[in-house]
Amino acid sequence: MASKKNKILKEVNKLLKTFKQDERSFFESLATDPKANEKLQKYVTTWSELYSLSFLEFMAMFAVAAGAAPILEHAAQHSDPLDAKESFLKQIENFELSTEFLETHLETDEAQKFLASFIIALQFNIKALAHRNRTICDMLEQIRTGVTKHEEIIFEAISIDPSVITNSEIAEYISRWTFERNQIKLDHLSKAIVGDYPRGNRMVGLDDFRLMIAALEDIEGNASAESVYQMNQLLNLVAEGNDPLAAFQKHLQRRKKDTRTSNGQSTS
Repeated sequence: MASKKNKILKEVNKLLKTFKQDERSFFESLATDPKANEKLQKYVTTWSELYSLSFLEFMAMFAVAAGAAPILEHAAQHSDPLDAKESFLKQIENFELSTEFLETHLETDEAQKFLASFIIALQFNIKALAHRNRTICDMLEQIRTGVTKHEEIIFEAISIDPSVITNSEIAEYISRWTFERNQIKLDHLSKAIVGDYPRGNRMVGLDDFRLMIAALEDIEGNASAESVYQMNQLLNLVAEGNDPLAAFQKHLQRRKKDTRTSNGQSTS
């Protein structure tokens, strides 16, 4: 069982590295290739309303839109959760995005725009998971349920993806602050748009570490300092200090606060 878990963790880590490399290549292409920029202008519309979905709903819709539904269906045939994850990772490695399914319902250009919106929203959701321990979809759910300091979460989400301000749920808050002439909130908003607020931004160098803790929790149900230590030994994600267990416990406490679903835990 441990060897299978370790194999899955290695495959997830490999997949994340591939995703980051593809992202870097994409933005490098935008900077150097005029045709790539033309395609961006043609196919990129808006995606912020997708954040109002739960992350599970978002991923289910993305899988269908991208033609990956058969991979999920095949993985779901396994009764053991680890076998299902292993099956999914094995198949996704050579998967290529396709608009074939969408084109049975939409024109080709519209299908490509639809899929592009999901890809961009997925990128920012993963970035949020890396920086803030949960996706933007999860953040909007926290805001919707009114957890402690939920308005601060608005600024967290906007600092990851400024287009969040166009999401209808978030726009209601901004409209209210504007009507109230709430200078404090509007000042925080302007700083969040350029990434200068909220304070306490997480170290980018720990992004992979935070993402893999999320993966570990998904596998084990509840990560501990000891299991995080074992994972770090396996993948060498971060340098370990004199007391790594204490440091990892602090990360888990931070993660618990970030992912809260009820009142009683602060964001500070």
